[in-house]
Amino acid sequence: MRGAPRRCARAGTAFVRAGARETRPYLGDSTCLRRMDQMARGPHPLLRLDPPGRPVDRTTGVRLTGAGARMLAGQADQIALNGIDRWIGGVHLQGHRVPWRWDDGTETISSLPQAAPPD
Repeated sequence: MRGAPRRCARAGTAFVRAGARETRPYLGDSTCLRRMDQMARGPHPLLRLDPPGRPVDRTTGVRLTGAGARMLAGQADQIALNGIDRWIGGVHLQGHRVPWRWDDGTETISSLPQAAPPD
């Protein structure tokens, strides 16, 4: 996501930018392009694609939506906005209230603070 510009660029350029941020390069181009496609869907898309409505390839134009910019600024949460239904490392992450996130700073999975129950 941090590889996606606020203005329109190509998905291939966003992939290269995202890869440059990785401490230990792992993300492959097909996985990255598939994730960009997923980020352009849902009730609150994080990316806008040009042209819309077809699978993302290296030449697809991508840019952040307002929701995407808020998510990058730490003002919104992708999973709370759009939910998740994905298996990672034998764990099924599902729904809008998944308490686990990847922490780039520590390179570990961390638990979100628990919200106080309503009175």
